[in-house]
Amino acid sequence: MTTLAHEAFSGRHRATKGIAALAAAAALLLSGYGSYALWTDTESLNGGDINAGELKITDVTPGVWRDVSGGGAGTVIPDITTFLVVPGDVLTYTLDAKVLAKGDNLQATLTADPASVTGDAPLRDDITVSTAINVNGAPSTAITEANDGQTLQAVVTLDFDEASLNPSQLQNLDLSELSLVLNQNAR
Repeated sequence: MTTLAHEAFSGRHRATKGIAALAAAAALLLSGYGSYALWTDTESLNGGDINAGELKITDVTPGVWRDVSGGGAGTVIPDITTFLVVPGDVLTYTLDAKVLAKGDNLQATLTADPASVTGDAPLRDDITVSTAINVNGAPSTAITEANDGQTLQAVVTLDFDEASLNPSQLQNLDLSELSLVLNQNAR
């Protein structure tokens, strides 16, 4: 080997040795040799317990159907299964229920579920289902923890469209599964 070639080979050899030594030192540091300890501590905060509230309808009493098409208190319908509706009729179903509403920031809405009214599609498409709530005799739009344990009055209204173009004559609605839904309001 010539001197020049020998010096080039030695230089590369030294560089390779240097890289290997550096890699070995890094491996030692990563494995814990030559590292230092960071202090740490944990303290229990004794934060206590968190309990969930409750939202529920209970003690639902059978309601009363009324024909309120002419306005006012309307006429009691003794047997809804024998009442024959026509376009423009407005019927209400009034019932009492107890509400359990426990939660510091709780707000909820009580509505009748339109999907719980089943039957022939043309007649079902001709109605609008709405709900009004009275708590202690006063209209209310939201149920809160202040209403916990109170009895509320729900008035479900079925409004038959007078301008309907559907051929809903001799159709049937099944109200046996008419349901109230109590939903917590999103914030």
